[in-house]
Amino acid sequence: MSDPATVMPCAVSAPRLLAREALFASDLQFSHHPDPETIAAAIRGALHSLGQRGCLERVAQEFGDHPDLAVERMRHAALAAR
Repeated sequence: MSDPATVMPCAVSAPRLLAREALFASDLQFSHHPDPETIAAAIRGALHSLGQRGCLERVAQEFGDHPDLAVERMRHAALAAR
């Protein structure tokens, strides 16, 4: 059993993690330097069309199919979803 003093807390809240996954799963192109309103709309759109599970499935699929590209996309999603 782990010592509670050595267990590190999750650094990312569940809603923020969900936003990152939804943004990753969206069709948003980060090269277009989207503004906060566009980012929020992309998150809402992905959650509406794919749902939470669908977003996570798309993330998993992309990391399986194209891990090198997925890492970069997730980096952009994490920065944009702050």
